[in-house]
Amino acid sequence: MEPQGVLVIPDIVKIMVEPNGIDVFPEILIKNGYKEDKCFTVRIIGEYAFASNKGITDIVIPETVCIIGGNSFRNTDIKDLVLPDSITEIGDGAFMDCKFLSSIKLSNNLCRIGYKAFYNTGIKDIAIPDNVNFINDGTFKDCTSLSSVKLPQRIKSIGNEAFMNTQLIFLDIPESIDIIGYKAFSGIETIRVHSKPFSICEDSFGNNRIKNVNVEVPSQYLSDYQNARWWQTMNLIPY
Repeated sequence: MEPQGVLVIPDIVKIMVEPNGIDVFPEILIKNGYKEDKCFTVRIIGEYAFASNKGITDIVIPETVCIIGGNSFRNTDIKDLVLPDSITEIGDGAFMDCKFLSSIKLSNNLCRIGYKAFYNTGIKDIAIPDNVNFINDGTFKDCTSLSSVKLPQRIKSIGNEAFMNTQLIFLDIPESIDIIGYKAFSGIETIRVHSKPFSICEDSFGNNRIKNVNVEVPSQYLSDYQNARWWQTMNLIPY
């Protein structure tokens, strides 16, 4: 028997048969699964599958699962999360409003994190796998305990309000980055860059704060930053 509050998702779901001979199975779990001898292998956790189930404090996800559907665990009391390396996609709002979720390990093979997937959670730090090249709008917005982020080395774009209203004060931005969106961050004091200037907005780092942000810049690119829009108003520090 599992401890109270622990949800163990099976890797195989047995189909039940009604008296009239019609197969019945939990579609929210095995949507697009593979049927074999009246069983389905669980590949996708469906949208809203366990949303607002306050009895769930921990989950165990089998390595057969590839996709966590949108809003599937939204507004639950999950505290810790370890995703198997089979997971390639986390849907929009999947863990939104999980206010007790403070510890998380993402799948090494994760490619996509959906819109507001971890919005308003208690996450304290996060390492985003290198296969993720786009941080969606609002993904970690209002994660007010989040103080440490390791961005993926292949990151191309950070969306609008992606890390707005967190505790981040320092950020190391990989050289692969192309654009940072509107109000992506707030409260950042120092960023370190590794490439030539990339596209930002006037308020990418918070309302009216861009002049107060320290930017550690490779010395060979200092003149580029001194002449680049918005960057030129920041406190540029060569290294």
